[in-house]
Amino acid sequence: MMNDTLYIDPCTRDLAFDDHGLLRMVQGDETTAQNVRMTLLAGIGSFFLEPDHGTDYHRFLGQKDVPQSEIRETLREAIYQEPDIAEIANMEITHQPPRGVEINFDALLQNGTPMTLEVNYD
Repeated sequence: MMNDTLYIDPCTRDLAFDDHGLLRMVQGDETTAQNVRMTLLAGIGSFFLEPDHGTDYHRFLGQKDVPQSEIRETLREAIYQEPDIAEIANMEITHQPPRGVEINFDALLQNGTPMTLEVNYD
């Protein structure tokens, strides 16, 4: 049986309501995609209850001459915080001035389902 998870709007990062005024929910693979998105949008240490959760953007944003391999590894570490991710492929990283980044990647979930995700961190 799948558990429902509160839906978080990817644009506003707020809880959202359905047409009946009830909190929207997601489940299954949608939950996994939402979890990865929220991990990439959270700076590491930004949530006091889980200080090791999130993405360590300080390792490369605003830094000069950071190798692309280190940036990829930082993002991979964040994505793999979600245990339902089995494999990451085709990651594209585009820097958005002054201190933002767009991340596009394909992943394979533990259940064999492919997932494509785009996340903009600014």
